Amino acid sequence: MEKFRQFADESTGINPFIPIWGQSKSSLLKKLTSIQVFAIRLVFLFPSILMYLFFTLLIEMVYFDHIRVILFSIFVKGISRVILFVMGCVWMEQNMEIAPVSENNTNLSEKINGKGGLEIATKSRKVIFSNRQSFTDILVYSSILGDPEYIFVDKSGVKLLTNSLFGMLYSMGFTKNIGVKRLKNGRLDTRYSVRPLVVFMEEANTNGSCILAWNNIDKISDTSEVRALLTNNVETSTINYNLGSSIYGPQFTTGNLPLHIVLMLSYITFYKINIKSASKDYIMSRISSNNASLKKGEGISLKDIQKSKSIDSSLALIQDIQGKISGLPIVKNGIDGATSFIEYWEKTNMGKSL
Repeated sequence: MEKFRQFADESTGINPFIPIWGQSKSSLLKKLTSIQVFAIRLVFLFPSILMYLFFTLLIEMVYFDHIRVILFSIFVKGISRVILFVMGCVWMEQNMEIAPVSENNTNLSEKINGKGGLEIATKSRKVIFSNRQSFTDILVYSSILGDPEYIFVDKSGVKLLTNSLFGMLYSMGFTKNIGVKRLKNGRLDTRYSVRPLVVFMEEANTNGSCILAWNNIDKISDTSEVRALLTNNVETSTINYNLGSSIYGPQFTTGNLPLHIVLMLSYITFYKINIKSASKDYIMSRISSNNASLKKGEGISLKDIQKSKSIDSSLALIQDIQGKISGLPIVKNGIDGATSFIEYWEKTNMGKSL
């Protein structure tokens, strides 16, 4: 779209925020059937959401993590799938990139302790770095993981969301909901937990055509414990919404939540979800390889990271791996570009889709 060119990335020309669905027009038949489709979906969606709310809040009162994960797997995982199905998701698959087993990567649990030496990793919580497109991202993770917590990082700091419901509300734009915990000085809880930690480093939702550069790594407290948490048992996952014949998709970038949900339920025919992931062994093999190459052909080895006084190097490599595995370019746009786009979108479209 010519009038949104100002929001495109300078180096790639990609516009991270303009909705892909905004470039198509619905047929007369789809417009005529949209009300019926919306009503039918709402009949199934309403009780599913009530059950999701009930069980998520009930599990939040459970103190022991192991019991939480069991209850979450029994009740919430299935409900999350039902909600996704009602919203048009007919298929979900995950492709995991793993490292070949060899003598060179059998001890990949050795990590940096920040003092130039190695620290043998003990039990470490699973940390998953994810791209960010919509509140449906949270539904995806609550349908495949056991009661995850969520971290959102932006220029104002690091926020922890203690369950999937609070994470979904945050993704919808309710950034001051009761479940938001601002971590003082960006200090993460490094204690072991069976609950996975999903980290969104991007400052804003995108349309899925790219990954926003991680501009706020410095907001995370840089200690040896945090470095161990973010490298010992880390994976990356990139969610791709394949819209098929749908003219509308889950990607939420326009800031108008009520209209977005109405159009999702009215116009989505179906879509498929493909999750491209890199396992911890794959990432550690890249970190420990002397020939690991970045976007500009620079190398980052384990020795380089050992000498580093910050986590910048390891996180830069993790994002580079995420981009290569997903096939998506990394662009420099951030929250300022997203905010400007939303304001311009509302001004030029009066809250309506193109």
